[in-house]
Amino acid sequence: MSCSRALITLFAFGVCATSAYAVPVEKRDFFPGNPAELPCSIRVVFESSATGPDYAVWNEIRTYLSTTKDVQRAEAFGWRMEGEFILCLQVEEPEALPKVFADIKTLIPAIPTGTSGPTMATLGAPRRR
Repeated sequence: MSCSRALITLFAFGVCATSAYAVPVEKRDFFPGNPAELPCSIRVVFESSATGPDYAVWNEIRTYLSTTKDVQRAEAFGWRMEGEFILCLQVEEPEALPKVFADIKTLIPAIPTGTSGPTMATLGAPRRR
């Protein structure tokens, strides 16, 4: 797979993934509403406490997305003013949803580390093809 086909980009942060399962994260415009209104199978909200979101967690989730075949679509929506964003994951197979959600939750610390804001994952509904 070419590096350009597997490019994962969010804002100014990008890496090239070489896995056959790489899910590109598509950057979307600013989302002015409530994150709960986004129709996602899994919604990961990266908040800030005047310190910016937790990019270490973002990097771990981005690595996970490059190795799983269970996530079919990933979109990032800017939110608020301190670099916060919402990662909207689409899982089409209902039986894969609990595993992907559990995997994502293990990547998020219960208490924010360092000087970054909290990251939270919530479960939505699986999308059917």
